[in-house]
Amino acid sequence: MKKGLFLVMFLSVLSYSAGLKSGLYITEEPQFDSLMINYNSYGDLKVFKDGKTVFLSVKIWRDTANWKTGNTGLYLLELQDRGDGTYYGKNNFVEFYVKKADSDNNKLEINIVSMDMFSKISDSRIIMSDRETFASDKNKNLVLRYSREITSDEEKEAKNRIETFRKQLESKRNIQK
Repeated sequence: MKKGLFLVMFLSVLSYSAGLKSGLYITEEPQFDSLMINYNSYGDLKVFKDGKTVFLSVKIWRDTANWKTGNTGLYLLELQDRGDGTYYGKNNFVEFYVKKADSDNNKLEINIVSMDMFSKISDSRIIMSDRETFASDKNKNLVLRYSREITSDEEKEAKNRIETFRKQLESKRNIQK
């Protein structure tokens, strides 16, 4: 009986793909563009308990003193294990790769191929003119470090936020077409 139980446990461990370490990963330092304009790109990644379902939040803002723009992207999807230490995710709004950057799985690199974002633009030259639109961005890289475990309330909140973001983005896309 003990041998049978041990064999079942051993086989289940072999067939289980560990995925990413669950928890919250965050960027630590702002990134500036080549002109050193006040530009900041940051994000966080919530990896749920299954190690494959993730919630990626990306924010990019820029301030040139004449105008400010803030782009936001919220993406919920399941990653596919490519088997070489990288994971791939794609849906209608985003395409990216996640790579473990250290053996402890405490640091991740995200290479964003493309993403659609909700954008808010303020133009100070035209007495505080604000407008909302959608922006498309490509080839962004983020380095994230493990911060802490996430709670079940944070997981629920992330899943609720995605529906609001999807509706905002689709309405802005349809207006621009």
